[in-house]
Amino acid sequence: MSAENPSNPIGQDYADTISEFLEGQVGWMVSPDLIEQLRDLVTTHVCELTGIFETSEILGVSRQYVSEMAKEPGKMPPQAAKVRATPLWVKKDIEELDKQRRLRSTRNSS
Repeated sequence: MSAENPSNPIGQDYADTISEFLEGQVGWMVSPDLIEQLRDLVTTHVCELTGIFETSEILGVSRQYVSEMAKEPGKMPPQAAKVRATPLWVKKDIEELDKQRRLRSTRNSS
């Protein structure tokens, strides 16, 4: 099997589950190459999402402020999805936004 992808533990968990499922199917002729390709695909493309609550915790701001930022073009990363009225973002994108905000804050306070 491929080396674990420590940057995406969620994707790795899904890949492990799919591999175990396929390997355990009676009568399935699944090649190790196919399992490897599926593992790589899932590990690469599955990501953790955050809603307004989680995003506010990561950024250290109120949920109301996150909602306001989401309405202003360019203030937030693109939404990955929307469930009912709740926007969802890729967690890595929010963490990157937090990093950029902290850098700007540090520069402005110098």
